[in-house]
Amino acid sequence: MARASGLTLFALCLLPLLLPEAATDWLEYRRDAVRAGEIWRLWSGHLVHYSAAHAVLDGLSCLILAAGLERVGNGRGVLFRLAAIAPALSLVMFFAIPAMAIYRGASGLAMALLAALGLSLWRARPDWRPGVLLLAAAVVLKLAADALGLAFLPSSLPAEVEVAWQVHLAGLLCGLWFWRDAVGKG
Repeated sequence: MARASGLTLFALCLLPLLLPEAATDWLEYRRDAVRAGEIWRLWSGHLVHYSAAHAVLDGLSCLILAAGLERVGNGRGVLFRLAAIAPALSLVMFFAIPAMAIYRGASGLAMALLAALGLSLWRARPDWRPGVLLLAAAVVLKLAADALGLAFLPSSLPAEVEVAWQVHLAGLLCGLWFWRDAVGKG
């Protein structure tokens, strides 16, 4: 099921690339448009991207992480959980990050899947805990570097677009929350 979920997420990240830019603009998260009642943007902003490379990177991340969840036995309900997480992340942007006027990308959703997979591995594979801790430390270090504006890894974003580390952090927390009871239940 997660393989299908991962493929669906991958396709949803790539599909908007076929649209004209005007349609993509109509789908991106825009703070002012959400305030004006265009609530679909709470979801659709996570499916449009700034470039093909950005879409492929986010889509592949979601595909790989969803497949990992399936292998660990926690692949059920991936799309339903992410359908709840997407507007939650947008609402974090709306209320906690008022300076973020525009957002595009599925990286917050990928971070939720990463947290879910880490939690699943922690519980299902105690022998992997040192590796999970090392990965968690690397993610925290990357978030801190992004928050400080120290990009030490290449990005698929245009130069004028900053990494939305707050959305990544919120995605991690949502992943832990939404999968907290699912671990080990298949």
